[in-house]
Amino acid sequence: MIKRQVIRGAVFVAMMTMMVTSCGRDEAEEAERLCDSVEKAVVSGDTLTALSLVDTLNQKFPKQVAMRKRAKKIELGILIDQQRASKQEAETALDGLRNAFNESACQFYFEKNEKYQSEGRYLSVKQKTENVLNRNVLRPVVTEQGDLQIEGILRGSNLKAECFAVSKRNGEAVSSDTVREGNAFNYVWSDGERGNRTILFRDTTRNEAIADFVALNEKEVISVTYRSTQNDGKLVYPLTETEKKAMREAVDLARKLQALRKAEQVIRVADKKIEVYQGSLMFLEANDEKEKEKL
Repeated sequence: MIKRQVIRGAVFVAMMTMMVTSCGRDEAEEAERLCDSVEKAVVSGDTLTALSLVDTLNQKFPKQVAMRKRAKKIELGILIDQQRASKQEAETALDGLRNAFNESACQFYFEKNEKYQSEGRYLSVKQKTENVLNRNVLRPVVTEQGDLQIEGILRGSNLKAECFAVSKRNGEAVSSDTVREGNAFNYVWSDGERGNRTILFRDTTRNEAIADFVALNEKEVISVTYRSTQNDGKLVYPLTETEKKAMREAVDLARKLQALRKAEQVIRVADKKIEVYQGSLMFLEANDEKEKEKL
């Protein structure tokens, strides 16, 4: 009886060993077939399918290291090619974007105080400080990164202004963000004769909406109304033709500069990614060489 049990046990172990060996062999073969499919997808130009198959291989066969390394090399090659294509597209567009920006920038002057400013800004040549003395002015500012800001300068007003809106006679209006009294971007200063206030509105989305509104209705009477959250009144005056034109030209310049900066960013990111992917690929290839030397 005992002898039969020993024999049965031995047979069971042998069968399990054969099954495990067979499963391992089948898994390796299936992983290799999947890797072959990855290569075929690349050859046919279907990189999306190839990348999807690489993910499937990694998830389904985590123990098949050799095939996963082989697939990883293919994946890295695809990623490098994609970044090179992205970089090439941005570089092709770069000259056109620069020319478009430079053509519009001739209507602006650039100012930057290296001591106090980390980023310079573009302002309309028609709104230089000497041209807007002794009066209220709403002037757009385009930063070096293409953000559109709006600077409001109030002369001799006691209003604790914190926000403004531009409006047409029919009541249609667009409002700015609120810059609270005492904020670093809402400050009072003296020119020696009277108190003045400068407010810098930095919400690019709102500012672009304001500039678009002004540009769309440039031939109409547009008023700017300053208000305070402290309910101490309001200040209303009509925008001048110079202010309207500056708004239209500034939003155009901002968008051209944004497009230029985006293309430059695409190139920088692509270069960094290519460097990382190539480093990973070189690492895998170096390991393969070491493995060959051991054999």
